[in-house]
Amino acid sequence: MNTRNPKGLLSSFKRWGNLHKRMCKYNSELISNDTEELFIETVQNHFNNVETFFSKHSDAKFISFDIENDNINMLKKYIDIKSYKSLPRENVNNR
Repeated sequence: MNTRNPKGLLSSFKRWGNLHKRMCKYNSELISNDTEELFIETVQNHFNNVETFFSKHSDAKFISFDIENDNINMLKKYIDIKSYKSLPRENVNNR
């Protein structure tokens, strides 16, 4: 599971045509209103729920990777990172 600071994720979503508001409008089963606090809480709860689930299933293959803070070398055991020094970035928007 790729993770990221929920506040940073919200900031990015806001720069993509208010994606967080569109998620609320079209995926109300995930996020019931468009407050920033609820978005951040929902994202953090999702990360926590996934981590909790896999902590109870030790035979499952699972890795959590913080795309902003973890070193890409952590992934070498699982994937061929080639000569990458950091994760490639796609769809980067302006800050």
